[in-house]
Amino acid sequence: MSLLAQAAATEISTILEVIEFEIAEKGPGGEPLSNYFCINVNKVREVIVTPAIAHSSREHPALEGVIDLRGDVIPVINLPRWLGKWEPDYRYDRIIVAEFNMLRAGFMVSRVHRIHRIPFDQLSPPTSFMKQGKQLAATGLYRNAGRIVMMLDLEKLLSDIDPDTMEDGGAIEPAPVPGRTVMVVDDSGLTRGIMETAFRESGYEVMTATNGVDAIRELEEIQRQAASFKRPLADYINAVTVDVEMPMMDGIHLARILKADKRFDGLKIIVYSSMATPERIAQWKTLGVDDAVGKPQVTQLIQKVNALSSP
Repeated sequence: MSLLAQAAATEISTILEVIEFEIAEKGPGGEPLSNYFCINVNKVREVIVTPAIAHSSREHPALEGVIDLRGDVIPVINLPRWLGKWEPDYRYDRIIVAEFNMLRAGFMVSRVHRIHRIPFDQLSPPTSFMKQGKQLAATGLYRNAGRIVMMLDLEKLLSDIDPDTMEDGGAIEPAPVPGRTVMVVDDSGLTRGIMETAFRESGYEVMTATNGVDAIRELEEIQRQAASFKRPLADYINAVTVDVEMPMMDGIHLARILKADKRFDGLKIIVYSSMATPERIAQWKTLGVDDAVGKPQVTQLIQKVNALSSP
């Protein structure tokens, strides 16, 4: 039985909790239009009424300014402006305060709706119409009450506003055995690109996949090749890094499926996620993950892969 058939036959059901919000814009005839977006609720610290914003010289058009939130100075991102939907005469009455990638920021929006619980397999990959300018603004979508809701690529957003947010500045550790292969599984094209560059600099060969389903298809093909030549799987691939939030199949579900299949014994799985906390890492390890690193610590991720794949 294929891994995808096994996954369909299991009762494993992973749920993504998101907070849905709205950004209004004017249509071609001046009529109001609503655009619906969401982000993972685990990244949301609170939702506040938009307070006075201290404006400063903008290093980026979407950097609105800063607010004082109970003594913490937090940058505010004009999300409608970044998405190309800014209307100067519209009110953006709410700010979503989010924390991820070891950063905290506020995002201006028109309205905040409610929290939804969505099975990961109901989150579809992005399509071409989800592009803003030349870059993907979303990593997936789902349908709710007749409307399409897009999941924002917050990593792409922050990298566009401040490229330093996706770099940890550490030195790349060389691979213990140059030429070994690692698979990078992440739905963010920006993150995949950064990771692929770093792993290649370390001395690894790199494969990529955008979600757990695509990763399983590639890994099963690798396993068939290894079996056909009666070679160990480690001759073809040594480690897989996985994001947690991905459409169709999340990284934890993927790890559980791989660890339950003896054909993939010895394959190391490392989570690379902005949601990594000591508590979550401990929980993920009970589900089969070998280790985990928080984004954007790519140099630490390579160190973990090196340690796990050393001879």
